[in-house]
Amino acid sequence: MIIKHNFQINDHFLNDLSHLINGKIKLISSCGGPVDLESSDKPYDNISIAVVCKNVNYNISIRSIFFYSENIDNEINTLQISSKNVNNNPQVDGTAPVNNKIFEISKINIYGEERIRIWSEIKKRDYFRQKVDISVGDYYFNNTIIRFESSDDRYINIFAYRDLLQLNFNKNLNIENDFYLTSDLNMEENFVDNDVWTNVQRIKHHYEIGEKEVIKFIDR
Repeated sequence: MIIKHNFQINDHFLNDLSHLINGKIKLISSCGGPVDLESSDKPYDNISIAVVCKNVNYNISIRSIFFYSENIDNEINTLQISSKNVNNNPQVDGTAPVNNKIFEISKINIYGEERIRIWSEIKKRDYFRQKVDISVGDYYFNNTIIRFESSDDRYINIFAYRDLLQLNFNKNLNIENDFYLTSDLNMEENFVDNDVWTNVQRIKHHYEIGEKEVIKFIDR
């Protein structure tokens, strides 16, 4: 039996984001004030991105949600993202981000954590309040990074952690080298002295939103 903990973004919202492709980011702000784009190591409570696309103004609001799930004994950080048409929003007025050079969105990518963990006998007894003779695991899916790519090969990456967001402009996310420990996936395993790594990536590419379509990378 697999118990799912699912934080997928719905199709309707992904299609909303697809309308922002070829739009120009005009302002990045937090709590109503402009973001200092020269300092990418500062955490933010929330981030708003004003985009103009085909003479329509949009506002993307992004914040981090942090909570603890008793079912899977995990701290969970996930992105909450919303997009709305704000055609008369004065926030759209302002300098363009990244050295005052127009940032035209050519692609939006969403990344997150994903894994299946096998439960120990103790975990099964705690959860079901009795001994069970079935194999049990939990499926964990969580969006933690939204990445805007420009038509001239620039990047805006927004990361969720705890109750905060971090903004950076690094082209290389290095997600290919982020793997789970064997003990993260199998609760029967407990390596005290040595870390044993699996070949299961922690951060995976969940969605790609381009000019023509929304591509999903989730293995259902």
